[in-house]
Amino acid sequence: MTATCVVKEQRMDKAMLDELVFHATDALAVEMSYTDIASYIKKHMTASYTGVWHVVVGRNFCGSFTHQENNAAYLYFGQTGILCYRTV
Repeated sequence: MTATCVVKEQRMDKAMLDELVFHATDALAVEMSYTDIASYIKKHMTASYTGVWHVVVGRNFCGSFTHQENNAAYLYFGQTGILCYRTV
């Protein structure tokens, strides 16, 4: 069973966020590795919203990045964080 999604930071429209949450929930339900989850989400976001997408998945990470305006979100499912953003 997948934990409930908690949106920590949202800089994308609701439709895009809903799709991100859908694909993240789908990947987490299959209990893939973090690498596979990131690849799965990236593949689906790229197919729907062209551009260069980056996805980081894990329990302990930090970073500094620049993203395309209104194209980033930071989510948690239980203790698993997902950072997803599009660059120019």
